[in-house]
Amino acid sequence: MSNEYEELSLEDQQALGQTMHRLLSNPELRKTTLGLLKKSDPSVSLPEIELEEKLNEVTERQQEKISALESRLQQKELMEKREKQFASLREKGFDPAEVEKTMVDKRIADYETAAKYLELERASAPPTPASITPIQLPEDAKAIMKNPRGWANHEAHLAINDLIQKRRRI
Repeated sequence: MSNEYEELSLEDQQALGQTMHRLLSNPELRKTTLGLLKKSDPSVSLPEIELEEKLNEVTERQQEKISALESRLQQKELMEKREKQFASLREKGFDPAEVEKTMVDKRIADYETAAKYLELERASAPPTPASITPIQLPEDAKAIMKNPRGWANHEAHLAINDLIQKRRRI
């Protein structure tokens, strides 16, 4: 490249120098111009560009380390929060694994809500034993078996007569 420059006329060399001076003097174009010079001849030492590249490289590595630490810290905080919630569930008599299973199955996002759901599910009406509420057939069950339709008509007439008598009393 130096040979090509030397072959230029003095006027062309001065014009080229002035152009480079304008490019390097413009703050918006200086960085781009220096980058192009470095790209065209990597052996050229440009401390301004090299320093910035090194600084960017170091900053990028530091940012990666910071991101990794933030991620680990966030993970640790989540685990601590989860352990606190597990302890709270155990104090209330719940199995954390069962609560988490309920959260997944019922699509519940909160441990407390899932625990309340399980509590309500457990508190549902307990089954009633048959001995408490026995089913009794009417006294004239034999009449029902012989002629169900006739029995139903007879009971209906008795109910109607009852209603008529009550109306008359009023």
